[in-house]
Amino acid sequence: MKIPSAHGRTGLAITNKSIYFIGIFIAAFYLFHHHLFTNHRTFFSDLPDHIQIIRGILAGRLTALPHPGFHIAVFLFSRISSTSLESSATILLALAVTLHVLTIIILFRKALVVPCSASRLYLMALVPIIASAIYLPSFNKHIYLGQWYAYAWHNPTAIFTRPFITALFIYVATFYRNATSRKKLYVSSILLLLSTIIKPSFSLAFVPALWLYSVLRYRNDPRSYQKSLIITLPTLLVLLVQFIFIYINLPTRRDAIIVNFLHAWKFYSPNVGVSLLLGLAFPLAISLSRLKNILKNDAFKLVWLTTAIAIIQAVFFEEKLSFAEGNLFWGYTLCTGLLFMYASIELMNWLSEKGDSKNNLKKGITVLIFLMHILSGLIYTKRIFTGVGDF
Repeated sequence: MKIPSAHGRTGLAITNKSIYFIGIFIAAFYLFHHHLFTNHRTFFSDLPDHIQIIRGILAGRLTALPHPGFHIAVFLFSRISSTSLESSATILLALAVTLHVLTIIILFRKALVVPCSASRLYLMALVPIIASAIYLPSFNKHIYLGQWYAYAWHNPTAIFTRPFITALFIYVATFYRNATSRKKLYVSSILLLLSTIIKPSFSLAFVPALWLYSVLRYRNDPRSYQKSLIITLPTLLVLLVQFIFIYINLPTRRDAIIVNFLHAWKFYSPNVGVSLLLGLAFPLAISLSRLKNILKNDAFKLVWLTTAIAIIQAVFFEEKLSFAEGNLFWGYTLCTGLLFMYASIELMNWLSEKGDSKNNLKKGITVLIFLMHILSGLIYTKRIFTGVGDF
């Protein structure tokens, strides 16, 4: 049998990667196309509303948009490519999903202790896109609503901001390990700023988490405060402007943030504690099983701290008039995606190690919980891509 040459193997690998990313783009394009051009009640999505926002601004009916990143990108792409706003949004969102998978692959490569095969790596990179909260129909007929962990395909700004958030954490992993270059800090600052302009929800949890982690973990190192300041200062200024626009100066939205313990969450969940457990079962299992390793991992701990702050925000606060829209849950939704990435990385590292029967039992239970998230996510994804059933 003839053995393929190194050149042939390289060409085959490039072909396989191209098929992989093209397949992701086509699948995402198919979904977003249906969001815009199929019955809105069948393929539920916020995308048509965001297209109308762009048209409202162009027509002068709307005068301000506090987080316009996605809308500006769609408008500019539409003008450059001479395509409709709908087509531009569909293409950009499909590209965002594809780019997000690429950033996940890069993050996995940098964080894995033991290198794994390309096929396994590319398969695992799809896990954060597919996985969801564990589905218990006897508890809640919804997989996403109430549990708030899934890819949330219906929300374009959440989709569009994810690649920037994941790319940010590619750099976060090096913040505290060594003397991070100013260039990396500036890139991180830009990534966080862009994610905030697109959707501020993640930054509202990440900014206080980064400062709190610097104080708790590296309080005697003044460089950690300098790093945090470089990364967060532009975003803090933008968040302030956004708050003024949304809750003070925006004439079409007279709302306010109020303290109302669990009120908004209970609107969607029969039991908030159970919903949290269903959403965080796998990250909790891997963290408890690998606690010593987690405590050495600055990035994983920072993700957990950011998630905890996002949970506190969702539990204690709500928008007074529009609490049912669940806008304060978005930080938690975006954080759980990152949390699942780092939990998946830790699981892959763990599975590469040899252990005794007790350790293997822990592995088995953790893998089972992991698979429950995947199975639930496949059910959720099927509902989303077929436009059938509650999400």
